Amino acid sequence: MRVVFSGAEANAHRIEAYQGLDSLYGIARAATLAAHYVATGIVRHRMPFDSSIQWHLTGLEQGSLGAVFQVITQAANAAEVVLRTTRLTSRIVRRGTGQAAAGDLNVGGLQVPSGDVDALAEAAEPGLQRAHGWIDQPNKSIALVENNGSSLILNSTSKEYIETEIEGEIDEIQDVSVAALNVNGRNGRVYFFDIDRTVPFKVSRSANARTIPTLGDFVRQYARRTGATVNIRYTKIFYPDQRLKRIVIHDCFAIEGRA
Repeated sequence: MRVVFSGAEANAHRIEAYQGLDSLYGIARAATLAAHYVATGIVRHRMPFDSSIQWHLTGLEQGSLGAVFQVITQAANAAEVVLRTTRLTSRIVRRGTGQAAAGDLNVGGLQVPSGDVDALAEAAEPGLQRAHGWIDQPNKSIALVENNGSSLILNSTSKEYIETEIEGEIDEIQDVSVAALNVNGRNGRVYFFDIDRTVPFKVSRSANARTIPTLGDFVRQYARRTGATVNIRYTKIFYPDQRLKRIVIHDCFAIEGRA
């Protein structure tokens, strides 16, 4: 896969080092999430990642400015692994930047359910934010080009998609399990059964005082695998195409007998 920078200084076969390398890091993060999933079938948000499939930076080229990435694996079915990893990387970036609708991905014998695609796109979101760091002018773009010639474009439109947040209705109530909580950061993840994945949350500064202690009680239940669930009152935050981005929790209350 080639990552091609176009516009501004890239047309002179160079890029500003800090922003350009940060953009490459963001793309590499999305690609690494894909490689880990192909190797393990697991959506992982942070290191360590499986090392049996890796993306390597193998060269730079002119003609705007391009970086060449290559999938490295010792698997017996290496050609299939390369195809799966490349196509999943592309789907993650497309989904994460509003360029692909919800849906399963079937490629090279690998089936990735729609929920996992969305979970991977959400895990890649911080990297996709960084990938757009170099794009600070309308004439700048970054193309991800597969070996078969198909490409996707990161530009000011995809940057706007990632940065835009649309607030839904407050006072939605749902029964969830609490997968993670950072008390100091007032954030974490809850599991939504209807979409079969965890969703990031932030606890509102004006939330009911019982919210964080109750979330803490139920994250311990999650760690003990008791299956306990809790009700939250929250607001959904969407991307422009109504894909769920995160939620803001305003209250959390245990149902009698669950804690």
